[in-house]
Amino acid sequence: MLPTDRPAAPSRPRAGHTFLAGLAIAGLLVPEAVAYAAIAGVPPAHALVAALVGLLVYLQGLPVGAGFSASSANYEAGGHSRWTGLVAAAAIALALGLAQGALALVPLPVLCAVVIGILSHKLGPRPLWATLRWNGDAWMALAAAAGVLVLGVLFGMLLAVGLSLLLALRRFAQPAASELGRLPGTHDFVALKLHPQAQRTPGVLVLRPDEPLFFANAEAMAHIVATHAGAQGVRAVVLSVESSDDMDVTTLEALQELQAHLVRRGLALLLARIKDHPRAALQRAGLTHIPLFWSVDDAVGAAQGMAIPEQSTQP
Repeated sequence: MLPTDRPAAPSRPRAGHTFLAGLAIAGLLVPEAVAYAAIAGVPPAHALVAALVGLLVYLQGLPVGAGFSASSANYEAGGHSRWTGLVAAAAIALALGLAQGALALVPLPVLCAVVIGILSHKLGPRPLWATLRWNGDAWMALAAAAGVLVLGVLFGMLLAVGLSLLLALRRFAQPAASELGRLPGTHDFVALKLHPQAQRTPGVLVLRPDEPLFFANAEAMAHIVATHAGAQGVRAVVLSVESSDDMDVTTLEALQELQAHLVRRGLALLLARIKDHPRAALQRAGLTHIPLFWSVDDAVGAAQGMAIPEQSTQP
């Protein structure tokens, strides 16, 4: 049996479908890559190599480039195996080796028509309005369009990517936490602000960071938790960290200082919904004294029944 992390060989009846699906994907990717290369002013070979490498590296999802158009072509041709990507990569490699010169001679209006056809479903006010209604970042598309018109395709797209990264860092670096409560009659904990029918657990403060914890927001989040923990009657703090896929050194140090601060005030700190990588990071950092739980409900139950440390007189 082949390992599960490798594409399984297609069965004999579907081998032809896999071959046709791979050719269909390559038929979409090759003109698209050459069109974008021409508009950006780079050699077509660069774009073809990028498409080839993408197909070879990422064989588990949609083809690189062409979006759902390539996915639809794959489905219509009967491709049901990740070997389809290898067939498409082989076709692109042949085009790169045998037809590179001919592709460079394709007239620019034809290449522009290819790009317009690929993007036609996104042109017009309706997709823009839908984006505004969904997540409100349509202005980023407008900024990308303005950057392309002013700076050119390559630098305009780089500007849009840079703005996206800066916005993501800004959002992650502004910590916010939601207090959670239990929905009556269930084991589910939800944000009290959005679900007023949820109920607090007496003596237990349950908080959930709204963004992943990392070096830019860990200390500020620890301060927020410590401030909320000062409320009257709180004896334990459950921190639900499901949004954090890993924890860096700054985050671990912030958690260590937070736990020590809470212990000095006679409070206990418990971490809930913590994933495997953060668990391993906590173990490597020697923070095994912080109780870890897979669910918020288990953590709250443990907090209600555990012996809370005696309050220290040290500052």
